[in-house]
Amino acid sequence: MTSLPTERHARRVHFDTAYAAALAWIREAVGSYPTPLAIAVELEKVAAALRSPGDERDPVLVLGQAALDSLTAYRIAARWAGQSRTSPPSPGTVS
Repeated sequence: MTSLPTERHARRVHFDTAYAAALAWIREAVGSYPTPLAIAVELEKVAAALRSPGDERDPVLVLGQAALDSLTAYRIAARWAGQSRTSPPSPGTVS
């Protein structure tokens, strides 16, 4: 049987590894460092929830999904900023 501090430590290591992996994936996908602010803010919101006592969700899955969702939103916003603000981006438009 493991002690509670050991379990907490293992979860913290798992969390830190997952957070670092999500940030590395974003850096690779965006091609820049530091992580764009909009993405970093969203990841930190999810990370804060994962740090709360009682949150037993898998950090790898949750932070991975948050990274994907925030990157998608970031790219949509970037594409939208490059087009006319009077109409949404056309489906299938390649920039």
